Amino acid sequence: MQRVARGLCRFRWVPYGIVPPAERKAYVRMQLLAWSPFERSGYAVADGRDGSMAFAWDQHAFEERARVANLPVQPSRILPETLLLPAHDDGLVLRLCSTGLEGQVWRGRQLVASRWWPQAPDAAAWMNFQRSAGVHADAQQQMPPSIDPNEVPQWLNEPWAPVMTLSAMVERARLRRHALLAGALTALLLPTLWLLHANWVLAQEIDALESERTKLAAEVEPIVTARAQAVAAMADLDTLRAEVMHPDTLQLLSYVAARLPGDGSRLRNFEMDGSRLRLVLAVPANTPRIAYVRALEGDGWLHDLREDTQDATPGLVTLTAVIHGSSPPSAANAAATAASGAALLALETASAVRSAAPAELAASASGTVRGSGR
Repeated sequence: MQRVARGLCRFRWVPYGIVPPAERKAYVRMQLLAWSPFERSGYAVADGRDGSMAFAWDQHAFEERARVANLPVQPSRILPETLLLPAHDDGLVLRLCSTGLEGQVWRGRQLVASRWWPQAPDAAAWMNFQRSAGVHADAQQQMPPSIDPNEVPQWLNEPWAPVMTLSAMVERARLRRHALLAGALTALLLPTLWLLHANWVLAQEIDALESERTKLAAEVEPIVTARAQAVAAMADLDTLRAEVMHPDTLQLLSYVAARLPGDGSRLRNFEMDGSRLRLVLAVPANTPRIAYVRALEGDGWLHDLREDTQDATPGLVTLTAVIHGSSPPSAANAAATAASGAALLALETASAVRSAAPAELAASASGTVRGSGR
């Protein structure tokens, strides 16, 4: 360890102010780099409660003196002699150094101001130092304390506060930055590795499922083929059934006649084309037309029942409907059978009924059956 005379150093107090504790080291480092009192400066920084105490010296001049004195040019530790003299708690201090004297201002065992003189300062220099250090007027001293020139400084074996060099602060910041980068890289790499592993496991599962799917597809292929053939056969059967099955004309006439309101209405015209039906009714004037629609649509055999307003002959109501199925529901069959007598009586007064024979209906599903009555 080598000691630097106070006369070769510059001192600066760097208060923390409102700087957060986690950012104080970086703040002091930036302040010292901006300060740089010499072209090539050496630093010793002591950390305090409210700020940092920084000493700087001319590193080039120090190395020249060390070379002349046959001392190590770059020793393991270089400390200003102020850090190797006893510290004080509070107040003004004028102390003897290896060469010259040093004026100090202490607050809470922190050195907040320091000035070096080659000889004892006069009253004016002492007052100027106190004013520049911000000493309160009530605490200022008019005259500097008397110093015994024969007094021997009491050197300490270790500095009175932990000391760090600026290069160590920069290196620590660099290491911290590298640690943060390594942590961030690890935080990014771990999820990536996990995703790669999960993707590999998923690929294995997909391959296993694909093999199982291929095996099952081979096993069910005959079943699927048979089902497709059955569906095609059912479609053919439905087509054939639609071609050969038609509603029975007499049953349909009985069904319609049984549901006409008992208001003297009569069936004047009856036309059937496949599943489409057209009726012309002779109705009294006092019955609403909607009554005939409601009377015929209740059992579900006739769908989409509506009045044809294009044929607006007075005393006549023209209705169109779609026949659903070849026969009415079971309940409707019973009603139609019970009303067959009334239907035949109504047909006796009909003018004419034209209808295709059942053999013709079986031969052509699209044939037209017409009937009329008086």
